[in-house]
Amino acid sequence: MLQGSNKASDGITSHGTQRGAVRAYPTDDGLGNRFKLRVLDRDPHADAIPWPGPSVSSITEPINLGPFEERPPARVLFLRRRALFGGVSGSGKSGGLNVLMGNLAACHDVVSWAIDLKRGTEVAPWASCIDRIATTPSEAGAMLADAVAILEARAEMLAATAAAAAVGAATLHYRYCWVTSGCRRSR
Repeated sequence: MLQGSNKASDGITSHGTQRGAVRAYPTDDGLGNRFKLRVLDRDPHADAIPWPGPSVSSITEPINLGPFEERPPARVLFLRRRALFGGVSGSGKSGGLNVLMGNLAACHDVVSWAIDLKRGTEVAPWASCIDRIATTPSEAGAMLADAVAILEARAEMLAATAAAAAVGAATLHYRYCWVTSGCRRSR
């Protein structure tokens, strides 16, 4: 077993690797007493990755969120799904949201709403692509109430006839609400 001092001051071990650079993977034989050890000599996400532009034109297609470490792109289908980008400062939340928003803006079947309680500063670069923006708690409450009303009306319409339910997914627009990290739960 390799041992070394992890100096908090520089984040580099005595072996010259960055913290978090060692990965243990299971072997193809499925035995629990074996593993492959991979040591990264550089962070594959340290440099900016050029954005090639939108990867989709409809929310019914998986969105390319970017590459895994030396792997194929992370493609995620957001149709009828909820998503949360979470992590510590500097972990890529804003970058991920920007890639998602760039793709959603290119979708002909998406209506985007955003709640930004940092007075709109987080969503400002996307303002021209967002159909509705709330920047105060009262605006956010009204927006969410409207979203519930739309969901209820859509459910009633789809339940009205089986034919509408069969074609509904192809003809209705999907709404996405982007809530920024500045939102806090009120007591």
